Amino acid sequence: MREKRTFAERKTKVITTSRIYARSIWKTMCRICEEKCLKNLDSFVEDIEESCNLILKALQEEHDLQHVISDISHMIKEGGVTYSEGFDRICLIIDRDRDSFVSSPMNNQYRYVIDKCKEMGFGLYITNPCFEFWLLLHFDEVFDLDQDKLLENPKITANRRYVEQELRRIWPGYKKSSYRAEELVKNIDNAINNEKKFCENVEELENSVGSNIGKLIIDMRAHSD
Repeated sequence: MREKRTFAERKTKVITTSRIYARSIWKTMCRICEEKCLKNLDSFVEDIEESCNLILKALQEEHDLQHVISDISHMIKEGGVTYSEGFDRICLIIDRDRDSFVSSPMNNQYRYVIDKCKEMGFGLYITNPCFEFWLLLHFDEVFDLDQDKLLENPKITANRRYVEQELRRIWPGYKKSSYRAEELVKNIDNAINNEKKFCENVEELENSVGSNIGKLIIDMRAHSD
């Protein structure tokens, strides 16, 4: 006989880089349980696999790129973050990572993100190919690297790509999960200046090595005075 469990008993941690987004996903899952499965969190589940597949499918549809961009303001408010519309500014910092964007004549997600951010008044800050390149900009050795490889960012090992590999070589001790941020802070002006020698235009960053995070830092400094 199949063991019965409630949704609450099978709750798993949502893995995401944003606690706000995680809370939003969990609330969406709870609503899907009630609307799609006609169950609440204390209800017993007869077929766990079928129920989970239904929830995941609905969750994927609701949290695709288009919905996430459109619902950011709502997620921030629901997440308990102090946010004053018209005074505070929402900024998105994302990687260009080719695997993260669908690009076709009928569905160019990169173009969609740019247009949607302009429409909603969001700041958009992109690094191509990945955030590690922004970290590399703190070091002048970035100019010695292969530009084609930087853009392509091929796999060097099973778990590591070119940009991360070079960052670890130039900055010994770097790990994705833990690094000495205070050392980077000392070189922040160098990173801003080095960034200017690469692409900073959001439109062109779709297919060019570069970043515009330095522009965000300059803007933050201007508004902190």
